[in-house]
Parts: sequence; structure tokens; C-alpha cells
Amino acid sequence: ISEGEMASVLNHVTALLFHDCLLMVRSVISEILTAILASPITEMVITPCGELIAPLQEMVDSIPIPGLSMLIDLNTMMQEVVGSIEANAIDAMIAKSVAQIKQTFDMAQTELGISAVRIK
Repeated sequence: ISEGEMASVLNHVTALLFHDCLLMVRSVISEILTAILASPITEMVITPCGELIAPLQEMVDSIPIPGLSMLIDLNTMMQEVVGSIEANAIDAMIAKSVAQIKQTFDMAQTELGISAVRIK
């Protein structure tokens, strides 16, 4: 392998490292905020909503169709909806900060002479 090929591979691998670093930073920030919000969301959203949908779930469970209560599990649906709303809200909250971090990473890549890698 020639030195030029080695430099090209190193450039590409380093660009992937920068890309992965940004993904990890976003992931860690999201996980921290999710952990911080877990208790309040459980107390103020999941538990009260669970109490509200319990009578509806009992009605669904009383319908004598095999598997219907597994198909229509209102508690699981509610938790998934709340989780999706929480994840999207956290993404929206951290988007600007992550964009600033990306700019910093891009500047570091430019200073090091590393080509940016675009992965979608």
C-alpha cells in the first residue's frame, strides 16, 4: 500500500471518528436528559394517564375476542406515545447545542486537513 493510499484511508477513518463523536455526544446528552426527566414524567404523566385509561383497558379486556387485549394494550400505547413526545422534545431542545458542537468538530477537521464525511 502506498503512502498516499494510507493517508487517504487515515483521512477517511478520522472523518468517521469525528462523525461518530458527534453522534455519541448527542446520544449522551439525550440519555442524561431522559434520565433526569424519567421520574417527573412517570409521576406527572404516566401514572395519571394510566389511571385514566385503566377503565378503558378493562372494557377492552372484557371483550371475548382472543388476543384483542394484546392487540389493544392502551397502557403500552400511552407509554410509547409519551416516550416519543419526550424523545422529540429532547431532540428539539438539544438541536442548537449539537449544531454548535458540530461546527466545532468541523473547524477541528478543517484545521487537521480532514475531509468531512456525510452519512445520512
